Amino acid sequence: MKKVVLFSAFVIICLLRCAPAEYEVPNAENQALGLKYFDAMIKGDVATMTDLVADNFMQVGPGTKDSVARPAMLVNWKLAWEQDYTSMSYDRYAILTKTVKEGRVAGDWVLDWGKLTMNYKNGKPSITVWYHSAMRIKNGKIERQRIFFDVADLLTQQGFTITPPSWDAGEEIKK
Repeated sequence: MKKVVLFSAFVIICLLRCAPAEYEVPNAENQALGLKYFDAMIKGDVATMTDLVADNFMQVGPGTKDSVARPAMLVNWKLAWEQDYTSMSYDRYAILTKTVKEGRVAGDWVLDWGKLTMNYKNGKPSITVWYHSAMRIKNGKIERQRIFFDVADLLTQQGFTITPPSWDAGEEIKK
């Protein structure tokens, strides 16, 4: 009986070691596209940004109701560099690529994490926020970008105060 248990354990271990690993080779071309786009963004190079985004490009975030299509996004960046920013810097923590085979987010993605610092004109204080960008790539262009950063952190660094609503001591929060 002892030999059967040992043999069974040996077979199970061998089968587990022979199973294919779920490893995805990074997509260097997509990663380079993401790097080039972000570099253009922090330098205010709207012409390069224009070349890298698809005609049907859509940027979403950071809020759930924030979205902007390609033409407005490019105009917004151009105006922001003319009127607001003196410089930006980015301390990248990681950039990854991922292919999602099916579902709502199917496609080839570039995921970029880091700290973004924005320096402003007219005496407005500089801010640094944790920043994450998820870019879906199709036919060598960025067709969708979902950005994430803490808006409350950004606003408090600029001097805004956030005042919570007042609650009566006996009132329960209703869901």
